[in-house]
Amino acid sequence: MRFLALPCLLCLAVVACAPRDLGPSTLTVTVRTNGGTSDDIARLEVSTALGKQTNAQTVESRAFAFPVTVTAALRREAGTLGVSVLAFDADGKQVDEGHASVAVEASNAAPTVDVRLQRLTPARVVASPQWQLALATRVGESAEPVTVDLLNGGAVATEPLTLMLSGDVDDFWVTSDCAQLEPHATCTVSLTFQPTVDGRRRIEGTMGGASFAVEADGLALHSVSVSVEGDGRVDFFGNSCPGTCSTIVPHGQLVTLQATAAAHSAFKGWSIPECPGLVQTCLVAVDRALEVKATFERYEHRLTVLGNARGFAMLDVGTGPLFPCVDCDVWIPVGRTVRIVPASGEHVGFSRFAGDCSGEDATQCALQMTQARSVELQWSTLNYAFVTSEPIDGGIRSLAQADAHCQTLGPTAPTPQVFHYRAFLSTSTVPAASRFAGVRGWQLRNRKAAADSLASMLQGNLVRAIDLNEDFGPQDTSIATGTLADGGVGQTCDDWTSTSGDYTAGRSAMAGPGFTENSVESCAGPQRLLCLQTDFRSSLPLYVVANNYLRVFTSEQIFFPADGRAAADAICAAEASAAALKGIFRSALGTTVEAMPFVAAPVQVMRVDRNYGWQFDRNEAALNLTARGGYLGTVPVWLGVAASPFADAGTAEDTCADWSGGTTGRASLATLQGEPFLDHATLRPCDAGAHLLCLGPPP
Repeated sequence: MRFLALPCLLCLAVVACAPRDLGPSTLTVTVRTNGGTSDDIARLEVSTALGKQTNAQTVESRAFAFPVTVTAALRREAGTLGVSVLAFDADGKQVDEGHASVAVEASNAAPTVDVRLQRLTPARVVASPQWQLALATRVGESAEPVTVDLLNGGAVATEPLTLMLSGDVDDFWVTSDCAQLEPHATCTVSLTFQPTVDGRRRIEGTMGGASFAVEADGLALHSVSVSVEGDGRVDFFGNSCPGTCSTIVPHGQLVTLQATAAAHSAFKGWSIPECPGLVQTCLVAVDRALEVKATFERYEHRLTVLGNARGFAMLDVGTGPLFPCVDCDVWIPVGRTVRIVPASGEHVGFSRFAGDCSGEDATQCALQMTQARSVELQWSTLNYAFVTSEPIDGGIRSLAQADAHCQTLGPTAPTPQVFHYRAFLSTSTVPAASRFAGVRGWQLRNRKAAADSLASMLQGNLVRAIDLNEDFGPQDTSIATGTLADGGVGQTCDDWTSTSGDYTAGRSAMAGPGFTENSVESCAGPQRLLCLQTDFRSSLPLYVVANNYLRVFTSEQIFFPADGRAAADAICAAEASAAALKGIFRSALGTTVEAMPFVAAPVQVMRVDRNYGWQFDRNEAALNLTARGGYLGTVPVWLGVAASPFADAGTAEDTCADWSGGTTGRASLATLQGEPFLDHATLRPCDAGAHLLCLGPPP
């Protein structure tokens, strides 16, 4: 029931009217409709108010015939009379209402009020907006909520409201503060899109007769997995991936794949058809789960060579001359084989390889670069070897005395080390070699390499003749060895206890078999010793010389001068080619017009194993090394030098008539070293033949 006008009417009655009592009066109220239907009216509630007086009546009827008159008894007093009439249907629902007011004057006439009923506007709920599109959202995620406002546009309150939903209700989270709406009141329905599948989703709702709908697109999520094979990385969607990476992206997302190769690697391609060829930047619209592999290939692998600051290596990578590597990192083409040769100054010896190369007795290592490699070269000190400057006082007398003599003369070690020396002597029961078991690597007193092993020493395969004494002086002399050229026991002066008889002697200037067995000497004569240190096991490293030195080797084939100079050059060229030595090698023969090539001019020559061969006016190492790296014994080699001075052109007698036949030619022994190599050059019958020194360009 509504009495909205009564408080105002009462207030006016109290304030504006003097409370004068005019006596009892009967109020007549005439109720009329406003021309609309009135068949549904079953009850009227009439309320009157005059001053402080109120009156309320209820009139019921199954069928009102309007106008309807209602009377109410009030004490008449001057003021404003207010009347309100509410009409209800049979269900008790208000359908009409009317209000009126009149002024009561000081007359005796009974007041009459005419009230006209107005039909009430029913409750009417309106939704706004009735349709809307929410933001597209990835499956499993939530969009920002959207709202629908409901407004009661009627004059009466709604019944209790119920929200009815249909459609893809599993994809929306719905909340509402709507229970019942008073006239002109609003409430809100909130919808949050949470897609469970991809595609367009729709939900429809009704409440209080109002309808609304919300649509949104569910975006499918796809995984993008990237794996990298090789040395490189792939950048995509905020990831930088050197190995295996993955992320989730919505359906249709454009993803840029960027491949970047690491140094010394090259990009070789993607595994998906969207990225053909060798394109390094690829744009992919993701419409499925993607597994992408980017492949990189090394075109070079890193080779790390460590020398521990005591030595270094020479590397042969198959593209040119050997080059030095001192604690270095080198990038080598994939698959190429690298040869690593220990090299050092001549005061240390090579001990062993470690890392990807291994072996204590290895003199070089070959590695195929199928991956990154690391090699360590370990070094140790070389043993000293020298010839005693003076004969042993009073004869050798015993091995113990000979060893003591060497120990007295040998270089001393820095404190607290002690160096140990023995004489290279055999007895009837003890070959000299057995006294040096486990020892390897010898150098002269000037720290130049001499011999690598006992085996090479016994075979006369010395890098240099051991022709220096303990005081660094040259010592071209016979030495007591008691040892045959093959290492067997020779004559020993009754095991060095007698001054009668003979002993087997070697020669210090020889770098071949004559080193141990060159002559037989009297036990009564002076006896110098070869002293060898016994403390270290070090293989002799490659002694490196500059790459611009000429190269020399001794031919394995014997040359007969009657065959002509061209035949000599052909022998050198053939043996160099068979040993894969690059460049043109010719015979180094002096003629009656030109002196022997590297004797006539101050040039520097190295052997093919990169040890010094010739330094200006003398050979620093024996020249008995072949193109294939083998050692020849004490063999003759043709020189063609003049008798003196050696730098002059020879005569027909020195050159077998310029190597066309003749009678004699001058030759020396390939195992001689230093000044004896030329000093001992003698005339040799041309028809006896001799080996050749072959000279070629730098490596």
